[in-house]
Amino acid sequence: MVQMDEFERRHWNLCQAAVWIEFREKDLVRQYAAPEGQLPDAEAYRALHFYPSMWPNERARHSKLNELHDRLKLHSLTALGYHISDPDLLQAVPPADWEDIDLRPPQALDARDRSRELWSLVRVKRADILRLWPFPSETRDQSWYDWADIRRIHDEVRAERNDLSENQMVLEIQARLQRRSKGRVPGRTSLQNRIKAWRSSAR
Repeated sequence: MVQMDEFERRHWNLCQAAVWIEFREKDLVRQYAAPEGQLPDAEAYRALHFYPSMWPNERARHSKLNELHDRLKLHSLTALGYHISDPDLLQAVPPADWEDIDLRPPQALDARDRSRELWSLVRVKRADILRLWPFPSETRDQSWYDWADIRRIHDEVRAERNDLSENQMVLEIQARLQRRSKGRVPGRTSLQNRIKAWRSSAR
């Protein structure tokens, strides 16, 4: 049985979301995966930040953890979890609750009493994280391509040719975009990542 790539899972825990936002490294997201109902090692996440001199040469910090907290407070990102008052019900974390949360991945602690979690096993949609904090190559692409128009082309192709493989879909989108714009088109990897994000968000 082929094991699913942890990077591709629909939901990420808070450590996975944090390391993607901060470092944009797929392998780090995989490293901080945890089995269903469990949390990744909080000490391992903290240790990642203690020794930057030991980071690989290619590692760079793109953003800070507070960006994740701010998005959750502003309701431009929704998280799911189990509230301390109802530990058996998975539900959306209200934006107002994040004002009282001390975000310490993988935990969402009570800012007034850090010995307890207000919400446990918190997770966010991978597609939402990639939409707000895209792949570094896609960040550069933002000003070059009209992704809204490209998504419309994707939807056209999918409606007309639902039998296409992922690679065939990418080639068809590139061909149609080239005919319409007669200019530069996104590369295969950028398109594949966008298509995955669009389909995940539509589920």
